Amino acid sequence: MKLHIEFLDDSFAEIVLLQNDAVAKWFKHFKKLTADKNYYSPSLIQSLDWTKQPNSTIDQHWAHLKSAALELQNLGYRMPWSIPDKFDRQQQTLNRLHRFFTYNVLWYHELWPDANKPNPFDPQFKPSQDITFQQWLDLVDRINQSVHRLEDFTEPHENKTFIQEQHPLSFVLFNTLKKSTTDLDPWLEFTANDQAHNFNDYFAMESPMVTLDRSILGKCVLQSFYDNDDPNAEDCTGRLGSFGGFEIELDSTKKQIYLSDQFTRWAASHGRTVESLPLEFPIGYIKDPQSLLGKLHRFKKVEFVD
Repeated sequence: MKLHIEFLDDSFAEIVLLQNDAVAKWFKHFKKLTADKNYYSPSLIQSLDWTKQPNSTIDQHWAHLKSAALELQNLGYRMPWSIPDKFDRQQQTLNRLHRFFTYNVLWYHELWPDANKPNPFDPQFKPSQDITFQQWLDLVDRINQSVHRLEDFTEPHENKTFIQEQHPLSFVLFNTLKKSTTDLDPWLEFTANDQAHNFNDYFAMESPMVTLDRSILGKCVLQSFYDNDDPNAEDCTGRLGSFGGFEIELDSTKKQIYLSDQFTRWAASHGRTVESLPLEFPIGYIKDPQSLLGKLHRFKKVEFVD
C-alpha cells in the first residue's frame, strides 16, 4: 500500500504505508473517495497557530460565542457559567469553553442509545424532539469555532512559548475537502484494536513519519500540551477515527518535543508518563519530504496505489 502525491508535471512523491489492519482499513475506505474526485488540499504548516488575525476581531469572535450561548439559553439550557462581556485572554477560559463544546456533542450523540443520560453541564435539560443531532452540532460548534479563533490572543503559557520559540513545528498537511466544519461524512471510526496504534513505538519508527491529522472531536495530546490542558480529560485522545487527512513531518521536531523535559514535566504533573499517552497515529513514512515543498503549488491529486 502506497500513496502517490502527484503533481501537474506527472512527477510524484511516494509514501510507503505501514502494514497493519488499521492502516489497511483506512487505505481501503479513503481510496474509494479519491477515485472520482480530487479529495485533498495540501498546505505547509509552520506553526500551531493556524491563522493570524488583527486584535480588532477579538470582540467580534467573543460576541459570536455569546450569541450561541444565548441561543442555547433560549432553548432552556442553563449555562454552567456566566460569560463576561469581554474576553479575558486566558487559555484556561478557552479550554473550559472548548470542553463545553466537546462534551455536549458527545452527550447528544449518546442520547440515542441512552435517552436518559443527563447533560454534563445542565442535568435538567432535555432537548426538543425537533432538534436533530446535526442542528445541535452546528449550534455548539459556533462556540468551538470562536474558541479556536480567539486562541491567537491568549497570554502565552510556557508550553506554548516552548513550541513557538524553541521547537517550531513544520509539516505538510493534506487536508480533506469538506462541506463544513461539522460535516461528518466521510468519517471512518476505529475499533479499540485500531486505536491501539495511537500507542505504537513512534520513537523507534523511521523518520520522517506520516501520521493521521488532528481531525478529532477534542484535542490530541500535542494540542493539549500546547494549551496547557489536562491530558486525562475525556476529550483528549489519540485518533479515534479519521476524515482521511494526514500530516507529513518535515523533520524530527515532534519527537524532540515529546522527549523534552518540558513535555515530561507536564505529563507528570497530570500523573502520566510519556509512554502512557496516545501521542500519534503513524500510517507510513516518506523518504524525501523536502522534495514536496517546491511543488505544493503544482499539486494535482493523491493517488492510492495497491
